[in-house]
Amino acid sequence: MAIALESGEPASHDPTGFGKLARPFAATARFGGQEGIFAMLNAKDPQPPLQWSINLCRNKPVKKWPCAKTDSIFRVGPTAPETAFGLERSARLNGLSRLARRHGRGPLLWVLRSQNIEENAQALRHLAAAESSGLFNQDADSVDGQPTDEIPLKKDGVLSHRAGMDTLQRAAKPIWDKAESYVQTKLRCHCFLCSSLLRRYGDAGIRTSIQAHFDEYAFATAIVSLDKLSDFSGGLVVQAQPAEHSRRLVELDLGDLVLHSYDLLHSVDVQGGTRHSLIMWFSTSRAACHKAQTPWKRKYARLGEPNAQYQYARSLIFNSGEAAQGWRWLAQAASKGQSTAQLNWGLRQMQEGRRARAQHWWRRAARQGVKEAAHNLGLSFLESGSFKSALRWLRRAAHMGDADAEALLGGCLDFHPPCVA
Repeated sequence: MAIALESGEPASHDPTGFGKLARPFAATARFGGQEGIFAMLNAKDPQPPLQWSINLCRNKPVKKWPCAKTDSIFRVGPTAPETAFGLERSARLNGLSRLARRHGRGPLLWVLRSQNIEENAQALRHLAAAESSGLFNQDADSVDGQPTDEIPLKKDGVLSHRAGMDTLQRAAKPIWDKAESYVQTKLRCHCFLCSSLLRRYGDAGIRTSIQAHFDEYAFATAIVSLDKLSDFSGGLVVQAQPAEHSRRLVELDLGDLVLHSYDLLHSVDVQGGTRHSLIMWFSTSRAACHKAQTPWKRKYARLGEPNAQYQYARSLIFNSGEAAQGWRWLAQAASKGQSTAQLNWGLRQMQEGRRARAQHWWRRAARQGVKEAAHNLGLSFLESGSFKSALRWLRRAAHMGDADAEALLGGCLDFHPPCVA
């Protein structure tokens, strides 16, 4: 079965399709992970399609699996320590502690509650409600291809000059200044606010969620909530690893600021009401911002941090014309336990005809909770005729939340998608 590498920037949505149970289909393996897809096994390969038999279920009773709730909540309480900026809580999200101890520091996260930012956030929210009805962009999002539903206030260090934007920019300026000072203090850097946008999710907008991803061009990201906690349910979800068990809901009230490092996976899931937020992406310098460069990836990759090695590998493979060097960095990240790198390196091995090595890396990633790896393992065993192993790994992928694996299993398993408590 052939492998087709995509060229240019990797797509972030999943274009792969699957046939129904007990009907011929072309097996398609995914390459990428939570934040994007690099490549896929070509579903249009002219080889005869594989067959899958519903007899593999052996008339076992259907198992009902509970919703994978995100019941771990990260919040700022009244007992949080007072700092020069306000009440603050911080964390180092190590994900799998063994990986953090051996190879990296783990993503960083702070939540700040400041009376001054709250007042500015309330003023900005009122202006957005009054003047921004026609300012929300509907461009395709780089993460999932869906409409962004956002107002771009600043991009690559340059303020937007669209009509009606200056009022919102003046209201956002005090928040930008406070956030920039906070980021410089916490990260001990000369960080520069590169881009900022106002975004909405929920009933008043056209989207309610976005899948887990990294902010590709941000050394650090700061987000300020523009709504009261009672105005919506759900919200920002962070996770140190692609595994569902590492998901944590960040509880943000009006004016609360959350700051996280470049290596933290995050998503949004609003299940009721409407959530508005001011998003700020910081670069390490003005020059890096204006040129859309990400020098921190190379710096921390060379220091041995697996997440930086993975992100640096992506930028080399797709943006710099140095794919060979990128694959070497990807292999290093995979060997250090970076689960998404293991997923991608596994498909690289499959591309070069090393099925056993591909399964080795997919197995390592699947054991860290990467559902795409379990899905690919199931399909690889299916292609080789190992139906028992294929069934086992497809079941595991479905248990992790992979709807496509569940669709292949049909009546073997009932699947319930993840949700936020």
